[in-house]
Amino acid sequence: RERRSESDEDNDDEEEVRTVTVSTAIPSSNVGYRLLKKMGWKENTCLGLKEDGIIEPIHFDYKDNAMGLGQKELISSFLDPSLIAQRRSELLGTETTPEDIELMLKNQEQEDQIKEALQEANRPLYCELCHKQYANAQQIEAHRDSYDHNHKKRLKEMQDAEKARLKKNAEKSKQQELDHDQLLISQQQQ
Repeated sequence: RERRSESDEDNDDEEEVRTVTVSTAIPSSNVGYRLLKKMGWKENTCLGLKEDGIIEPIHFDYKDNAMGLGQKELISSFLDPSLIAQRRSELLGTETTPEDIELMLKNQEQEDQIKEALQEANRPLYCELCHKQYANAQQIEAHRDSYDHNHKKRLKEMQDAEKARLKKNAEKSKQQELDHDQLLISQQQQ
């Protein structure tokens, strides 16, 4: 372990904490920046031995659902009205005109509105946790008092608590890594 003087502690207070995202450049005080510089990298040049790599960081989107990769595009392609019309014309062996597509879109919009109205009307009789629809209030009350419903409710609460715990642990480990990196940097500077 290293002892730090009072002047070192004063410098730590003055250090600025910055949030770095994909859209912002990393500062020259960053560990990764310094490692790249040590390996011969020059600012605003491509990565790689032949400098034919990327300049911009790889952009990513946060995935917050349980769908597999590519599933969203697949579903949207099935729901695209123009593709539906094209598939229908291929199956029927006829050609679809722009007027037919327009009429189908209007019909689809009307069907969607009807579905939404039915869902809204039946919402009080639908258990979203169990994904079950009931015909009257007495049935849904009996369901909500059932073992099955309460078991699923407890399971969901446990899963949510576990997700929160894992997220907290991940944040804690990230902070420990940052602290470790800062310790290594301070050791290298001395």
